Amino acid sequence: MLKREITAGTGEKRDARITVAPNAGGWKIELARLPHPRFRDAVTAVAEAVLREEQIQDAYIRVEDFGALDFVLEARLRAALREAEKEAL
Repeated sequence: MLKREITAGTGEKRDARITVAPNAGGWKIELARLPHPRFRDAVTAVAEAVLREEQIQDAYIRVEDFGALDFVLEARLRAALREAEKEAL
């Protein structure tokens, strides 16, 4: 269960900035920035696959993609999810 909002990644070329936060009522995936609209389905599929694998039921995900490959998107999302599950200090 997500406990707080966290952002992982940068705005550098070939990277992605992904923000995750608690959300009531399922997944909400916002694609705020993509290098091209044709990547919308692919980026959404990566995010949904990670959420299923991590067994996350409710989450808000905001993706800003600066040309990242799939494995970068996946790693940034997993890192953000793990940090968001921790209690705030």
